[in-house]
Amino acid sequence: PDAVRGRIPVVDGARRVVVDVHDIDTAVETITGLDRAVELVELVCRTPEDAHAVRRRVDLPIAVDATLLAGNPQCADIAVLRCG
Repeated sequence: PDAVRGRIPVVDGARRVVVDVHDIDTAVETITGLDRAVELVELVCRTPEDAHAVRRRVDLPIAVDATLLAGNPQCADIAVLRCG
């Protein structure tokens, strides 16, 4: 996560995609089929293991909720912090 810290503007969401991970292969297919203008993909998944399995198979930076990243720091490139 430290490699991209501070490089992602908070206000610019135009080049981000959210992918629900119900099946690893389907999530990977969805991500690899995205337009090259996408900067990062936020994964919505239940476990750090699911996020890690997707991350290993795609070239785009992966973001997950900070609680998942706490379970496995290698499961994503970016922590999504939520408040409120």
